[in-house]
Amino acid sequence: MSKKMGNNRNHLKENEMWRNLRCGVRWSIRCVGSDLHHAYRCRKNLCKGPIISQILIPTYGLAKRLHELLIPYVPSSWLLKSPKEFIDLLHNKAPTGLIVSLDAESLFTNVPVIETINFLLDEVYHSNHVPMDIPETLLRKLLEACTTEFPSRGPDGKLYRQVDGVAMGSPLGVFFANFYMGLVERRVLSDPVICPHSYGRYVDDIFVEARDHTHLQEICEAFANNSCFNFTSEHHADGSLPF
Repeated sequence: MSKKMGNNRNHLKENEMWRNLRCGVRWSIRCVGSDLHHAYRCRKNLCKGPIISQILIPTYGLAKRLHELLIPYVPSSWLLKSPKEFIDLLHNKAPTGLIVSLDAESLFTNVPVIETINFLLDEVYHSNHVPMDIPETLLRKLLEACTTEFPSRGPDGKLYRQVDGVAMGSPLGVFFANFYMGLVERRVLSDPVICPHSYGRYVDDIFVEARDHTHLQEICEAFANNSCFNFTSEHHADGSLPF
């Protein structure tokens, strides 16, 4: 989701975030350029939104560093880090129930950015984790600068600001998706009535072993009610599963 904005390219240079950075947040961040994001049209049917190029933009290094620092705070109990972990899950669990692949529709473009930032700050500063050595208000400004504040130049030459959803080209794109989905899983799967026999997620692809079709419907409804996504399901066929 994007919003058209004025033509002032330099409006971020003097805001509080940059002043705070200059005044003593000594991270190893190197500005690799001063260009804007560029949004490109997708070829028909290949994707549902524009492609955002982040080559040579000032916040790219910042987003990479934030990703490195915040990864430990992602709820990861059900997160699969590679296809190999999915194969290991199948071998270890030996599923015998209803085997299904769930998909969170348009995960990246539908991630609620401000809500996710609020959840992330709660996790970092108001939970059992050791908080980061940086003020909470500053971390919020840094995250917003990398997601909702920086302008992109569209195919029509005008400037736009992405106000919700995350760009797949950003180092924070997969991070935001995994963090938000991790919180949803924490809410849904803590219910022993809903929790399936086996469960694992690789970004937006979810493996589920449900008891039966009624249980599967309950799982899908619980995920939909605790998130802003729609979930579709595909059943295994001929010994294969879309994943």
